Amino acid sequence: MTDLDVPRVRDALDRATGHLDAPPDLLDRVRAGGRRRVVRRRTLLGAGLAVAAGGSVAGARLLRNGGPEVMPVSNRLDRPTRGDLAGDEDYLRRVRAAWRQHNGDELRFVGEPHVTWAGRTPAGPVALVAQRLPPRVVSPVGQVEFGLTGFVGTVDGRPAAGVTEQMLTEAANSPAFLAGPRRDVLVVVDDDRPVSYSSAVRWDDQGRAVRTFRPLAFTNGASVSTVPAQSDGLSIGLRSGDEGVGLINMGEVRWTPMPTLVRTLGGASSDWDVVAMDGYEDRYGYPTPPLVREWRIAGASPDGRPFVVQTLVTGRTVRTFAFVTPQPVLIGVAESPKRLEVRLPAGLGWVVAEEGASIAYRVGAGDWIPVTGDAALLPPAATQWRVTRGGARPAVVRLPD
Repeated sequence: MTDLDVPRVRDALDRATGHLDAPPDLLDRVRAGGRRRVVRRRTLLGAGLAVAAGGSVAGARLLRNGGPEVMPVSNRLDRPTRGDLAGDEDYLRRVRAAWRQHNGDELRFVGEPHVTWAGRTPAGPVALVAQRLPPRVVSPVGQVEFGLTGFVGTVDGRPAAGVTEQMLTEAANSPAFLAGPRRDVLVVVDDDRPVSYSSAVRWDDQGRAVRTFRPLAFTNGASVSTVPAQSDGLSIGLRSGDEGVGLINMGEVRWTPMPTLVRTLGGASSDWDVVAMDGYEDRYGYPTPPLVREWRIAGASPDGRPFVVQTLVTGRTVRTFAFVTPQPVLIGVAESPKRLEVRLPAGLGWVVAEEGASIAYRVGAGDWIPVTGDAALLPPAATQWRVTRGGARPAVVRLPD
């Protein structure tokens, strides 16, 4: 990971886990784990000083010893069990047993696990469980950790808890879970807040992320719906009001980190960055495994004008942008392009790149002129460029008129 990746990590985390209170070493762990990757093994259910919007938790005043004066109240812990399996004592017993087996003796719980919701789904029975922990104040603004919550799904016909725990604050919204081996059943437990669903993101004519949402209907404490399989990534999006909704088992999606390919092509380069601008990344979706390398190529033209060429990858979809002013220009949207070929605005020439290749160019029928590295700024008059990889036969690419 390069320093240029860090703002993207922070932005991805803000969008995916903005309703969570991250532990202080989270960014260090993201640096170690790779771009956009967050695996939340243990996080705690929290409450703050103020009464939560929508009645999710009650406030707790602080004592001088750092503990709360009263035990915080939470919908997860203090409401009767809801769902069509709320009266199935045998199932609830097996859910609690799976929860205990999963958590072992790692945490010092207070009391017994409480099943917040239990119901049938197309992926088998699913339950949301919460259990108290000794409350403690964990932030200067009075956030209190007091419990753990997570989903118990069905694996091989039996209840099984996975890496699905989540920390919630007074601002947290309804917990969501993707059930089934293909993660194609969406369960959202009602937490007294409206939630809307989007199946996929699309891009407008400026390359900004756009989603169409429909409200979820809650019945007997939850919304259960079949969604497109989320096996290779996460296309869905959820929002509550103007906030994203945390997906409690997002950490189950694994991918190999792919650091951005950063190239500087001489001159005084600019720090223009699409990621730092509103609307270009998917605010209500979830970080998706980049299956194609991203590029960031910055430099200056021979007369000193700065430029940046940048790609953003969502799965295999690549959006390519060019800057010659602080406002980006969308060059195109393509699926898994092998080469990067961008005509810069303002007649600054062509930026071309192919990872690990040797590049040369020519004007008309002139001689081939080699360039240094696997990315280059070619003059506006260039008509062809040549790509050579290892001992393979060179590929000649004609530049559009």
